[in-house]
Amino acid sequence: MAVDEALLEAFVADPEAAPVLRVYGWSPAGFSLGRFQPADDLAAPPGAEVVRRLSGGAAIYHQSDELTYSVVARYRDLGGGPKPAYALIHGLIGDALAALGAPIGGEGPRGRAVRRGLCYAHPTDYDLLARGVKLVGSAQRRRGSCFLQHGSIPWSPHPDARGTSLSELMDPPPTRSAVVAALVAQFGARWTLVSSALSRNECAAAETLERTRYGSDAWSSG
Repeated sequence: MAVDEALLEAFVADPEAAPVLRVYGWSPAGFSLGRFQPADDLAAPPGAEVVRRLSGGAAIYHQSDELTYSVVARYRDLGGGPKPAYALIHGLIGDALAALGAPIGGEGPRGRAVRRGLCYAHPTDYDLLARGVKLVGSAQRRRGSCFLQHGSIPWSPHPDARGTSLSELMDPPPTRSAVVAALVAQFGARWTLVSSALSRNECAAAETLERTRYGSDAWSSG
C-alpha cells in the first residue's frame, strides 16, 4: 500500500510521467480496509495482517495467492473521469482474462459502492463479473487530475463464499505468469510499457509511508 501511494505521489509531481501498471501479491495474507471504513466494522481472518488503504470502498481479504494490480494515470488518458477510468481498466483486465479462457461477463446483481462490510459482498456497476458473479473489485484515490486505481484478482475461493475466483472458473486456472503476461499485452496495446524497478526516490517515499502511515496502528484504526 505504501508503494502504491508513493507511485501516485511521484506521478503527480512529474507532468511528463508515463502511466504505471504494477502487479504484486501479499505475504502473509492481508485484510485491507477502505480509507473511510470503521476499524471495528469487521474482524480480520486469522493470520491476515490488517492495513488501511489509501482508496475508498469496503474491506478485501487478500489471500496469499491473489494477484493485485494498480494503475496510476491521468483521467484525461482514460476517458476523462472516474467512471470511464474504471470501465476502461476493467475492460482491459477482462480482455486479458478472457484471452486465457476465463468466462468474463454475464448479468448479476449490482448496487452502489459501500464503505462497510466486505467489498465482494457488494457488486457495483464498475466491477468485473464472470458468469454474473464479481471477480475483480477495485477502488480509486484521486489527486487532482491524476488517480490511483488498484484491485484484486483472486485465485482461490473466498472464505466467506462471496464473489468468485479463477480456480472456480477455470480448471486448471492460468499461472500467475500467464495472467501477468496477458495484462501486459492488453495494457501495452494502449500504452508503451517499459519494465522498471522503483526509483530511489520512490523507494524512499514508500519506506517513509510504511513507517509513518501504513505500519502505524493509528492509521489502521483511524
